[in-house]
Amino acid sequence: MVTRTLDALAFSSLWVAAAAASLAAASSRSFGGAPRPALLAFVFAGTLAVYSVDRLRDVARDRVTAPARSAWVERHRSGVAGMAAIAALVAGVCGLALGPVAVATAVLAGGLGAFHRRLKHVPFAKAPYVSAAWVAVTVVLPAALARPLPPSAALGCALAGSAAGLLAPRPQRALASVAIATAAALLAFRPGERYGLLVLDGALALGALWTFV
Repeated sequence: MVTRTLDALAFSSLWVAAAAASLAAASSRSFGGAPRPALLAFVFAGTLAVYSVDRLRDVARDRVTAPARSAWVERHRSGVAGMAAIAALVAGVCGLALGPVAVATAVLAGGLGAFHRRLKHVPFAKAPYVSAAWVAVTVVLPAALARPLPPSAALGCALAGSAAGLLAPRPQRALASVAIATAAALLAFRPGERYGLLVLDGALALGALWTFV
């Protein structure tokens, strides 16, 4: 009974959809906003729809790499198909309720999912586009909906970017100056449109110009 339940959670893609929704909730909190029910439903249902369709389309090929999952999907094909249709409908309704940024995210993630069957066999391609889709859904979308972005969250991103830039190989290391300049501007952050337009934008320009020094 326990094994059947775990198989149902894993092979139906319910588990990975729950993971995506959890990450989106955590991102919303980190950006200073409460997780919106429509956002969590959108991420959960959208992830479930994309993964379910991929399981159904590629069940024959997956027999070699994931035989247990493929056998489960074949036994429950009609249920998986129905669940995918309902999930797609829920994601569509929630995406429209959240606005253009959610619709754009759905187009990006859904488009990558549609071509996943072909792209996943291209050497070195799978990791970048799958990572891009997950970041868009679980980080970028919650950040865009948690407006205004608190300065502390932006500062954290800038400091992380500074560290990543300083540790990068030499050609890319020059870009660290952009993140460092932005972090310096955020350390002395003052609310007001002039500070944002002059100091923060100026920090971006100064950091970019410093790469030529």
